[in-house]
Amino acid sequence: MDGAFEASRRPVGFGAIHPQPGAFMATTYLKRSKEKMRQEKQREKELERQQRKQARQNAPPKQPGVDPDIDWIIPGPQPIDLT
Repeated sequence: MDGAFEASRRPVGFGAIHPQPGAFMATTYLKRSKEKMRQEKQREKELERQQRKQARQNAPPKQPGVDPDIDWIIPGPQPIDLT
């Protein structure tokens, strides 16, 4: 038989793919750990989204035609402070 054919029939976790027998388990553990971290971060982001949505719903209604970011600005000449 051809040597290349024999090499392709090796079970996963042995041979050239993973030179050390424990390397496959370490990789699996790391992947699982990263996936758990990613899922936890997604849960936190979803919770933050829900909190922001709730805060917007509970906020007092805005006055039509008023921009709260510039509402405090007084148009025209400004008083001079001579202190």
